[in-house]
Amino acid sequence: MVNDNQTGGFKVSKEITQLKFQVYSLLRGKVESDDLYMILISLAFIAYYAKMYLPGSMLNFNPDEVIKDLSDREIADFLERQLKVLDEQSFNTIMQADVNQLRELLLDLEPDGDRFNGDFTPLSVIELSNRILSIKENESVLDMCSGYGTYLFSSAQQYPKSKFFGQDINADMINLSKIKSLVLQNGSENKYQVLIEQKNVLRQNDKISFDKSFMHMPFGVRAFMFGELENIRKEVPLLSNLTKSSSLDWAFMIYQLLALKKDGLGVAIASVGSTFNVVDRKFREYFVNNKHLKAVIALPEKLFPTTSIKTVIYVIGHNYDDVMMIDGSNYFTSERRQNVITQEDIENIIKAYKQEGKTSKKVTITDIKNNDYVLLPNRYLSNISYKNGVRLGDFASIKRGAPLTAADLDKISTIENTDNQYLMLSDISEGIISEDLHYITQIESSLEKYLIKEGNLILSKIGSPFKVAVLDKRESNVLANGNLYIIEVDKTKANPYYLQAFLQSEDGQKLLQSISAGVSFSTVGIGDLSNMELPLPDLKEQNLVGDKMKQALMDITKYNRELDKARTMIASMFKFKGGK
Repeated sequence: MVNDNQTGGFKVSKEITQLKFQVYSLLRGKVESDDLYMILISLAFIAYYAKMYLPGSMLNFNPDEVIKDLSDREIADFLERQLKVLDEQSFNTIMQADVNQLRELLLDLEPDGDRFNGDFTPLSVIELSNRILSIKENESVLDMCSGYGTYLFSSAQQYPKSKFFGQDINADMINLSKIKSLVLQNGSENKYQVLIEQKNVLRQNDKISFDKSFMHMPFGVRAFMFGELENIRKEVPLLSNLTKSSSLDWAFMIYQLLALKKDGLGVAIASVGSTFNVVDRKFREYFVNNKHLKAVIALPEKLFPTTSIKTVIYVIGHNYDDVMMIDGSNYFTSERRQNVITQEDIENIIKAYKQEGKTSKKVTITDIKNNDYVLLPNRYLSNISYKNGVRLGDFASIKRGAPLTAADLDKISTIENTDNQYLMLSDISEGIISEDLHYITQIESSLEKYLIKEGNLILSKIGSPFKVAVLDKRESNVLANGNLYIIEVDKTKANPYYLQAFLQSEDGQKLLQSISAGVSFSTVGIGDLSNMELPLPDLKEQNLVGDKMKQALMDITKYNRELDKARTMIASMFKFKGGK
């Protein structure tokens, strides 16, 4: 393998990359794309084993010789299932590789993300995690949800005198990991201590506890997807109130915590949604109030090959009076398909983890409680504050737009001019609401509360950037979309155009970002919006800014009309009729 100093990991040689491509090309169309990686590893292991232990047995196309010779019947059965579609051409291609090349292919710890079903952990994220865990000689390390064994085998090679234990519920993953373990042990000077077992990690049936633990949990798993929900409710009292809509992120971490020694340390990679989801609040409260949370690290998006969602690292253990909040989301390098953490990025995140700075801050349990147990690092790292700032909720009422589905909207949409129109997010541009809104046939009495009044401030629920506008005078009734907030301002206290100018400014957008949350998109909740403090000078000063803002918006509207007129003229300047 070739050392890749930029990411702190390894990359396979060009020859192995070409070999993989050839095999994938031969298999594509014959097997499901999700099965390609499993079949590649099975095929490579058959060839490796034959070349190592059965010389001459593979002169003819007969993989059964290897399968019969294996002592581990679970691996043998796994290979037999995977190689049902094996053809001679694929076999002959893989047999061109020598033993060392096959070993390199089998121990490739970063397989192509689009060739297999599931997540693997990038080596750079593993290195960051191990820097946090600080694994010592003879320590026991548990890898929960070990999957393809990326963490197990990269860490076992880095810490050969420590003991590693891998657990996963998926039998195929376990057998694939066992294959990798056999290859790793063979021909190595080190005696690696790696034990792999098939196990449902959401069951408390282990007597052993561990010094360190790593977990890259499956993203997006909800309790209703899990067949043993009732069992874990009974087994762990804390999980007795787990609802079907709850994510299992915190359930995974509770079991990880139970597996740690009293002075043990765990690292868990989870979706950013676990930091703020309402249904998970009681679990966050438990971890914080019982001093089990040491740090939360926001990672860059697009780090993982099969998802672009935002993720975080939780550092868990026992007896932590403070929680270090770290924003590592900007420490990355963009590559063609995903972002990567470089060695320099790792050093920056570790520095922030160890010492407060621009991207990290120690917060108290009281601080977290005052923020309703939201664990987003940017919530605590924002330095935006205003002397004599005023809560938006003190001078304005806020409500969401109409909760209409696409089907609901289709039923009332019309191309005819009516007295009713519908405002969507796409109708707001450069702080101006379009003059050509969609018409709707009628507005039911139950929806009248979602009508926008003249002078109401409109704010998008989703950023970034967050869109802001003020509704000017309209002849028709305008109904707001559910992705918009309608903010009715007490005009004796605030000028809506002043507020628009501020919220549209760089400072205003930063303030909105600081209170936002979201897995794929930044969103702002009504509660956080209501509690957001803004600079609010006296009304005379607000009116001066508001008048300038209103005039600027009128100028933009005027120039846009002239621009549209010019574009229309250019488009119709030459009209040919009859080819002349």
